[in-house]
Amino acid sequence: MKIWLILVLLLLGSIASAEQEALSTGQYDVTFDMGDVGLYTTNITEKDSRFYAKITSENNSAVIIGYETTAADMNIAEENVLDFLIQSGINDTDVSLYKRTIDDQMAIFAVAPRADGLPVFLASYPEYMGAYGTAFYVVVFSNFPWEEGTRNLLDTLQVDYEPLDNIEFQDNISDYGTPYPITISDEDESSEEKELLESDSRENLTYKGYITFSNNNGESIDDAIIIGNAKTDLEGIDAEYYYLEKRFGKRGTDWNLDQQSLVNEEGANYDAMDITLSDGSKQTIYFDITDFFGKF
Repeated sequence: MKIWLILVLLLLGSIASAEQEALSTGQYDVTFDMGDVGLYTTNITEKDSRFYAKITSENNSAVIIGYETTAADMNIAEENVLDFLIQSGINDTDVSLYKRTIDDQMAIFAVAPRADGLPVFLASYPEYMGAYGTAFYVVVFSNFPWEEGTRNLLDTLQVDYEPLDNIEFQDNISDYGTPYPITISDEDESSEEKELLESDSRENLTYKGYITFSNNNGESIDDAIIIGNAKTDLEGIDAEYYYLEKRFGKRGTDWNLDQQSLVNEEGANYDAMDITLSDGSKQTIYFDITDFFGKF
């Protein structure tokens, strides 16, 4: 899975000074210590099994991203780092890569120059949650100076995760036990009927009332679904997941994302979303992201 996740300011923020921070949202608890950086604000939110946290001071910012996946792979962590840098307009030939321990996990760590010559720092690491049979990735981006924020952040960062299914399981336990859903359905529709219903469900589909999707089926680059009017990369990526849920059902139940790849062809940019459906079949859906690619 790739990350392209270039973040914007999230929800309600709080003002803090340098001390141990503890942020929580849904499945994730995030703690860190920025060291002696003065006043800054923190924001955190969660959507579709991903969290986005932002740390902002007067002159600098850092972003922490986490998302659930099915496999822990250092190669994907490296791809997360390089994709983020590419979308930030940084030439990968100017990047220095390192291995570093973050949150007791092996991480890929990058140092790269901005246009003004100052360094930016980016790291990604996977963590396999054996108890839950799943994994998650964390990506960290920071333009705080190394000795004035970034080093402390990486040295103290800790992300604790509990899958939503387990949270819901605990919340739903009663004296009788855990509720078991009963579903009664008609006979399965024919493939032709399913295709028609699927097409109808996407007609005139919009996200947030203004982000649009073309009527392409997305099953090849030549027929990629064009996403229009997204103001930022984050909005565009959210729109992709919104579309997939409208078309294939709930993520984590009806389908899972195996990998997200950035493809550049003839000057256009595409996201290739490799998914596995609940019946075990695999499918790749292509989105044309040229309209919002690289927007902050």
